[in-house]
Amino acid sequence: QSTWGVKQTKMKIQMIYLTLVLLILKPAFTNEDLAGEKPFKLKFRDGGAFTVLQFTDLHYGEDELKDVQTAQLQEKLIKQVQPDLVVITGDAVSGDFWDKKSQAFFRDSWRKFTEPMLLTQTPYALILGSHDTEADMSGEQIMKLDARHPFSFSQYSADISGASNYILQVQSQYNESHPALNLWMFDTQGKGCAGNQDSFGCIQNDQISWYEQKSAEIKQKHGDSSDTTHVAFMHIPLEEYMYMWNEKPVYGNKGEDVACPQVNTGFMSAVLNQKNIKAVFAGHDHNNDFGGFYEGVELVYGRKTGFGGYGPDDFNNGARVLKFKEVKDPKTCLLYTSPSPRDRQKSRMPSSA
Repeated sequence: QSTWGVKQTKMKIQMIYLTLVLLILKPAFTNEDLAGEKPFKLKFRDGGAFTVLQFTDLHYGEDELKDVQTAQLQEKLIKQVQPDLVVITGDAVSGDFWDKKSQAFFRDSWRKFTEPMLLTQTPYALILGSHDTEADMSGEQIMKLDARHPFSFSQYSADISGASNYILQVQSQYNESHPALNLWMFDTQGKGCAGNQDSFGCIQNDQISWYEQKSAEIKQKHGDSSDTTHVAFMHIPLEEYMYMWNEKPVYGNKGEDVACPQVNTGFMSAVLNQKNIKAVFAGHDHNNDFGGFYEGVELVYGRKTGFGGYGPDDFNNGARVLKFKEVKDPKTCLLYTSPSPRDRQKSRMPSSA
């Protein structure tokens, strides 16, 4: 278990996240393309709880049976965890399986992967991954489509690399004008990083500038944000995930190399300079679900959720659960991390690699 603390004057946020794994199958339903006003606001519940369920790498569109299995797992996990928000960290659809003929490949898969949130009336947010835009819809078209869903909080980002860069603010239970939690969404796209077209995608320089600008705006509006917790979500892991595995104590499973960009654009340096983001959650590597601390920032993989695509080889499909707790306190903001005992995630020191 690990903790970090910063001074504050209003409250503390406690966060516990764990990996849940469950395989229970039920019949799937059919989704509809619905639009309308969002029925929920993102706000800490009375009592100070806010729970995020991270789905990653759903990979719809490869096989009908696998799609059914994935939807059933999503629905079961949502009913078990009862999250306040689901975050899908990329590759919801295997766009590379498009036959180049169908004019509704992505839309049909979108209806399937959003159906569990519709049936359970659960708010969610989408980030694009490596394969989502390889079919018949662009990133802009996908994000604008998803924003029409009645339970989606997704936003399209124009004039910046990637179509799914945005911030979701979770309001304090004590002060609705003040965000107690900021959820940063970053679009790492598929291929190409800082001019290197052979690299996996990354957070580009203009996205870093956007992050720095938005951080300054938040600070100007809400002060130094010492009483606000910031976490980030993205699809492709940062290069620092690799350094952390090699050099730091970690927990969880590493079943493949860290498929990070070939170019380090300096996003982690920007995070350390801004001193706001305390944890980063990624996907992309289906056989990895490890996490740990790098320079005081927790870097964590989600658990591969979907039955499409390869893996996971050494553990079951599942999800990552983030539990935040807002409590009035004049002293500290604490983050507690604890892998789930039922998941039997291993801990290791660098020397045991």
